[in-house]
Amino acid sequence: MTPRLSQFSVNFRLRLLLVTLLTMLLCSAGLIWINWQHSSITQQVNSRVSLAIGAMNAAEQAKNSLVDLRRALTLAAMASEHTEPGTMESVIESQSASVTAAAQSLNRFDPTAALRLSAAAESLNMAAAAAAVELAAGNAGPKSLRFLHQFPQLTASAETSIDALLTRKRQELQKHIEIVDSLQIRLQRQALALQGLLLLLSIAGASIVCRALFRPLGRLYSALRTISRGEPLSAPPVTGTDEFGQLGNALHSLSQMTTQLNQLAYQDSLTGLPNRSRFEQDLANTLGRNERFALLFTDIDHFRIINDGYGHFFGDQVLKAVAERLRWLTQGNTRIYRYSGDLFAIFIESGGPFPAEGFRSLMADEAERLRLRMTDPLSVEGRSISLSLSFSAALHPDDGDKVETLVSAADAAMFHAKKLGRNVVQFARNDSASNARLRLELSDDLRQALKTGAINPHFQPIVDLGSGRVTCVEALARWHHPVNGWVPPENFIAVAEESGQIDLLTERLLLEACTAAAQWPTIQGHPAPRLAFNLSARQVREGVVEMIARALAATKFPAERLEVEITESAIIEQPEVAESLLRKIKALGVSVALDDFGTGYSSLSYLLRFPIDKIKVDKSFVQQLKGQKQAGKIVAATISLARNLEVELVAEGVENIGQMTTLFELGCRMQQGWLFSQALPASDFLGWAQSAPLKLAAVVRSQAEDAENSPRTAPSDSHH
Repeated sequence: MTPRLSQFSVNFRLRLLLVTLLTMLLCSAGLIWINWQHSSITQQVNSRVSLAIGAMNAAEQAKNSLVDLRRALTLAAMASEHTEPGTMESVIESQSASVTAAAQSLNRFDPTAALRLSAAAESLNMAAAAAAVELAAGNAGPKSLRFLHQFPQLTASAETSIDALLTRKRQELQKHIEIVDSLQIRLQRQALALQGLLLLLSIAGASIVCRALFRPLGRLYSALRTISRGEPLSAPPVTGTDEFGQLGNALHSLSQMTTQLNQLAYQDSLTGLPNRSRFEQDLANTLGRNERFALLFTDIDHFRIINDGYGHFFGDQVLKAVAERLRWLTQGNTRIYRYSGDLFAIFIESGGPFPAEGFRSLMADEAERLRLRMTDPLSVEGRSISLSLSFSAALHPDDGDKVETLVSAADAAMFHAKKLGRNVVQFARNDSASNARLRLELSDDLRQALKTGAINPHFQPIVDLGSGRVTCVEALARWHHPVNGWVPPENFIAVAEESGQIDLLTERLLLEACTAAAQWPTIQGHPAPRLAFNLSARQVREGVVEMIARALAATKFPAERLEVEITESAIIEQPEVAESLLRKIKALGVSVALDDFGTGYSSLSYLLRFPIDKIKVDKSFVQQLKGQKQAGKIVAATISLARNLEVELVAEGVENIGQMTTLFELGCRMQQGWLFSQALPASDFLGWAQSAPLKLAAVVRSQAEDAENSPRTAPSDSHH
């Protein structure tokens, strides 16, 4: 845009362009009018020229006809003395026709000359006739010859008129030619002037359109496309005080706002790292390039304990410190994202051609390097803390070529890393993606099963081998899938926890279990047993006490007959929350059992701190009683501890006579396991309880009778 034009408003420039276009239109109309005028005048002049030429042709014809008449009459008169009479009359008759025709043609242009021509022809005819008579009579004398000499005099007047007509018409023709030449020169000058003006106006209009309108519009359009791609503008695309300049400034402001919004939308406000939305976009773009790269997930181990122990503000500072350490440890073709919570995602691009195994080995070394360096102490708010991080890795294209496939593979590998004890590097296995899909499908099926009531409690007894009675019955979740048959509890309980369906599943099972247990009569002369029910580790939080209270009120089940089992690991992860929760449960009148004792490496002080009524020895120790002396010592110590603390002790997972008798000899009378009964539906459980052998001797005798039978394989009795 020229400086002069840029000083004017867009409105003025548009008006100037409009005036230019109107002027060009007027010039074009002027050219059309000049061409029309030239054509009209040319036609008029051509018509007059045609008339002049026609007059000249008629005069020439008249003059020639008069000369021909005179010559013919002269010859005829002179030869009349040798010819027959009547020859002159025939000549006069034949020549008079052409003279008459010439006179008629000449009459259109000059009537006077036509009359003179006719008169001259008549005089010639008369004189020639008279001369012919005398010559024919032999009187060829001076008189007759005088007539012949008078012929030129007789035609002189007519010839003079004809010559005058010819001269006049020649002059008119020359005048018309001069007029046409002058007109053409004048019109050519006018046309050239208008064409020059049109050219200048076209150049001016093109300059206005291109430089004053199209160029700023093009810059504005380019700026809009830059903004739409999410890229910032370094400066306004158009400057100035006019409308284009205002639009340019507005687009620059919009770019700055868009950049800020993108930072809010695609940047984590706490750590400053790109967030999950940017991660998904970048992952999709990276997949589009079809290159080899690694996707790493890293998660802070036991981060919940940090939040609960030091508060969420301190936990946020830990996240910032971890993000800064990861950023400092990575470089080059590596990008870091905060995926969610304490989970970070890392892209590592190959940067060149790598064979699959070589790249996998390289990524394993890099992940292990990051894991080891992240164990170095971090300084957070004046404290020096040591952390461990679990790492999982999925490789493209080995573990998937889609966003959801790679994320699922990395997530499944992280789940496996947690199961391995944390602080490890776990690569995605070939079946990670399929397992993730199966979990999703199982989650959908579980949701449908909860709607139809397909998941029900089955009941497994806890037997007091000394008194021979069922002291307690544990409710265990069982699901018979319409297609897949019996689904292992450890599978669908984990899915329920991950998908957020655990609360609904727990409450429905508790209601159904309490309803069934409320109807139990005395069993073999002993009072109805208590009902044991498991809580998931995910349910150690507010709301579970209200759920238990609602179930007791709805089923009118006595609170003193209900026993809630909670795992040792759940207590370790949230000790303060667990202590408050268990005391509220005790306030309802419900007893509390500590399940899976010995697997969580908890402090023995927890047994004094928490209101525990029962300890359940984990089945892993029971199954090793014969093979490892250490397991027997642990069980014996646990029995002694329970006796000293005056809490009940139950050994779970008893599957054979040897385990049963060893436990009994060590002092553990209450036992639970496949040896006594599998988990049974409510209707089958009552029939079993009324007739089953329950004392030690009776159980041994019953087992001896069935010794020849094939040993039964114990299914998984995962709790819920």
